[in-house]
Amino acid sequence: MPANGHYPFISSDAFIAPSATVLGDVKVNSQVSVWYNAVVLGDKNEVKVGSKVSIGDRVVIKTCSHLPSGFPAVVDIRKESTIGAGSTLVSCTILEGCIIGEGCVILEGALVEAGATLSPGTVVPPGRRIPANQHWAGNPAEFVADGAAGLDKAKREVEMAMEHADEFLPVNTVPFEK
Repeated sequence: MPANGHYPFISSDAFIAPSATVLGDVKVNSQVSVWYNAVVLGDKNEVKVGSKVSIGDRVVIKTCSHLPSGFPAVVDIRKESTIGAGSTLVSCTILEGCIIGEGCVILEGALVEAGATLSPGTVVPPGRRIPANQHWAGNPAEFVADGAAGLDKAKREVEMAMEHADEFLPVNTVPFEK
């Protein structure tokens, strides 16, 4: 849906669940999956979603109009990252190959570097940096261990999205059934 004169750009091979909402200045790249009841709001600033990203069920992604730090208040999710169900992201950056667990909250200006993993329920405070290839957990987020996230999860999510996309036809077929 459009918002404030901006229309979403959605790649033709992305899977957007029928109950998901993508609104405003949102760019969804190749092989992205936006699962059921997820909300991606680009009404105040831009949301960029890299290729092979999975945005789980009930995820909320939104932006602020500006950040006190002066950095851009956009959401930037880079390729092959997975955002777990029920998570909330606000004007933050997620670099390549991250796994964000279910129910995580990542707040304004936070940066999750490449290959990092957040346990379910982790809260990343405003402006916090999660270093590359590390596992963090808790509220607020605390270091747990070193170790890269597996990119196999991103590949499995892309395959599952393609299976779901095949189940939804662009035109309702109920009127044609006897």
